[in-house]
Amino acid sequence: MQMEVLRDLVDRGAGSLLLLLPQNFSDIHGELAQQWRELERSILSQKIPIPVYLSLEEETLGVIHDSLASSAAREKHSTVTASLWHILTGYGYQMISEDQKEAEVVKDSHVVTLVGKLAGGLGVQQRLPTVMVVAHYDAFGAAPSLSSGVDSNASGVAALLGLARLFSRLYRDVKQKPRSNLLFVLSGGGKLNYFGTKSLLEEDNDDLDSLIHSSDYIICLDSLAATAASQSCDQSHDESHDQSHDPPHSLTVHVSKPPKEGSKAAVMLDLLNRSFSQLSSGPLRMVHKKIRLSDDLLSWEHERFSLKRLPAATISALCHHGDPRRQSMFVNSDHIDVEGLTQNVAALADGLARYLYNLSSLLGTEGEREGGERMATLPTVSSEYVSAWLDYLASHSRSPQLLTEDHPLVTGLYQAMSQSLQDVTKLVQRPEKSDPEFVLYHIPQTTLHAHKVKSPIFDLFVAVGVALYLCLWYSLIEFFPWSAVGFIPLPLKVKSSKS
Repeated sequence: MQMEVLRDLVDRGAGSLLLLLPQNFSDIHGELAQQWRELERSILSQKIPIPVYLSLEEETLGVIHDSLASSAAREKHSTVTASLWHILTGYGYQMISEDQKEAEVVKDSHVVTLVGKLAGGLGVQQRLPTVMVVAHYDAFGAAPSLSSGVDSNASGVAALLGLARLFSRLYRDVKQKPRSNLLFVLSGGGKLNYFGTKSLLEEDNDDLDSLIHSSDYIICLDSLAATAASQSCDQSHDESHDQSHDPPHSLTVHVSKPPKEGSKAAVMLDLLNRSFSQLSSGPLRMVHKKIRLSDDLLSWEHERFSLKRLPAATISALCHHGDPRRQSMFVNSDHIDVEGLTQNVAALADGLARYLYNLSSLLGTEGEREGGERMATLPTVSSEYVSAWLDYLASHSRSPQLLTEDHPLVTGLYQAMSQSLQDVTKLVQRPEKSDPEFVLYHIPQTTLHAHKVKSPIFDLFVAVGVALYLCLWYSLIEFFPWSAVGFIPLPLKVKSSKS
């Protein structure tokens, strides 16, 4: 169904709309998936003056839909007489919502951000350089209870947890512990203009504040597993890079400002680029997009850090921030590449390790062999671990209004980080009450009751028939009383006897 059809239904006086969604989103592929995403995006971006209900297809609704579709098909190709007869003898359905209340505002709106670290060795922790890895874990879609965001951004969360698990093994060994801190952040409110990251930067916490603002580089992970990512970067979106020779599935580094040559940021990106060239889908491509302060919404999570003049970038399989897959429920586990995601995590780990162990001087020299031997101690990335987390995250709806402080998913993420990281902190972040940056609503779920009804024209014909019937009897009794004697029983007269 296209948005034009919905608009036509509204113009024709429809009281509400009921959209039947596929029971299994795995059946949606290619052009059909794109059509569903475009329809979803249109519904979210345009004002529709009537209620819109979303429901998964099930047997009862399927029977109703088939009945109405066949009735409409017969009426379309029938004669006037047949159409009139169908109106008199056919029937339709009246859908009544059990709950007529409007969605209520969540009074205690909040998001939860999880922070954990691996402390470097040989130095005061707060004075050591820090590298941050960040990923938001919430999702967005037209139906909050169906929004699992398996790529945006479950893949980023799975990658972050895989990196945390891998580097925790290195940091346990005193001999291999690097002289840099690693800070891992699972931010809440990513779909709320990255509210969790914004609050983290404004958090009144001296230890966290010193680590964040002393960061050498901040890597944000977003949508790393798309099998058919937007590969053709329009030149208007990327004026600093020529994509004509890009591999078909290479990842993109989104930055607000290209790093200066020789800076720590440039070294980090160069090492990551070499690691991806050797271990994953090919060299990284860079897309430079300036931050527009006039825009209401930021495009990528790294822009929150860039506004604070902190060196940051977002690594993603998506070329453009406007890709509809970032805010759609029509993406599932069948649409992502688990093996490719595992390779991307391995490349990220390799690049980070080279930077943390200061192996940049060994690359491209005779010492490269020595560096390769040293990198052999880096544990391998478990594809089973990454896949398990993807499946777990995909099994939960992760709309922001669902992810409260005590939500099982938030608890599970906290426990997973606690197994690998030190000093894991759960930050509950709330918007200002006087001027909130976002407002959340309780998910309005209701039960629709379908009543089989006749056409209103049928009721009119029945009313006319009853009226004619009553008029006939009135006329017989009023003007021809003798003719009605045989049909109307006369009252019996009973004689009473005196005692």
